[in-house]
Amino acid sequence: MPMFFVVAGFFGALLFYERKPLKMFHNRMARIVFPFIVFLVLLWPLLIFAGNYTELVFEGSDTAFNTVASYFSNPMIFIPQGTYHLWFL
Repeated sequence: MPMFFVVAGFFGALLFYERKPLKMFHNRMARIVFPFIVFLVLLWPLLIFAGNYTELVFEGSDTAFNTVASYFSNPMIFIPQGTYHLWFL
């Protein structure tokens, strides 16, 4: 992991000095921030569904799918409460 940070820092500095700060900013936005936002929106409902469904199945619920599907009637469930699924960014 330390070697990863050394290499990432090297290429970050290379972008900064070769392409100038504004181009580096646009590059980082396009390669990190936009995919982060897209996958945050796409993966959050899937993670909520999978976690709650698994919990109910292990508890022995016969109607686990219907119970978890009813959670999605609340639109607030689609607002992410954390970003732990994208820790590597």
